[in-house]
This record gives sequence, C-alpha cells and structure tokens, in this order.
Amino acid sequence: MKALVDTAAAATESYDLPARPDDLLARRHSVVGDVVIADPAIPAGDPASGRLTPAQGAGLRALREILFSLDRHRVFGGMRQVWDQTTGDALWVCSRHYPIHDPGLPELPAPTA
Repeated sequence: MKALVDTAAAATESYDLPARPDDLLARRHSVVGDVVIADPAIPAGDPASGRLTPAQGAGLRALREILFSLDRHRVFGGMRQVWDQTTGDALWVCSRHYPIHDPGLPELPAPTA
C-alpha cells in the first residue's frame, strides 16, 4: 500500500524537483495526508483494521493457488468480477446479474443527414 501511495504522490508532482528533499516529502504528504492506510491501534485480522493477519494472508494465497489449479483456463464458472461502487469491494457475479453492476455503454442516437 505504501508503494501505491508513493506512486500516486509522485504522479501528481511536477517535473521540477524541489531543491531540498524535505520539500519533496512535504509535497507528497500534502497529496496523501488524508489517506488512511491502517490504524495501528486496531489489531490485524479485525475487519475494522483493513489488514489481514499473516495466517489469513497465507490462507487466501493457498485458496488462490487451489482455484487456479482447478480452473486452469480461469473461467471461474462464468462468474465475472465487478466492483461495488459504495464499498469498493470486489464482487463475483453470474452473467444474469452482471448487467445490474455494469449496464454497458449507452446507445447513441443515429446521426441525421
């Protein structure tokens, strides 16, 4: 997450670098100062922390390997990944429910001559 935040901050900087490294760090902090990465007071594994314990992470990586070994073509039973607009969570939906989450491109009227 830190690398992602650093990359986002660097992308917003202009090409003229400040003379002092402290100025660069202050500029980066002003860009990402409101981003909450993790609250150290909340233990990892608690859903409110947004972090997994090492055991939870290892379990999810093992599940991923099992799924990929069972579904070599990564079809996932026709399920498609979409992102919940309110929570940002990844959802897996069937083809019947996919249009609810992704209505597609709008149809434009035909040009008049």
